[in-house]
Amino acid sequence: MNKPNALPQITIEGVNFFVDFRLEEIRPCNAPFLSIYFDDLDEKYKAEIRKIRAIKTSYGHIKTLDN
Repeated sequence: MNKPNALPQITIEGVNFFVDFRLEEIRPCNAPFLSIYFDDLDEKYKAEIRKIRAIKTSYGHIKTLDN
């Protein structure tokens, strides 16, 4: 059975969060039942999330082209 892809993580003010692009929210790693929507974040954190998305999607695109 294939292992599912792990969600990327971001650190905000010393707290690690999972970034879920499908639901457009972040969740604390130690309390995944809590969520914060991307729209509720400061612009600097939104920029970090955009950077993560660009890295993840670019890598996936390059990986499929190489196969």
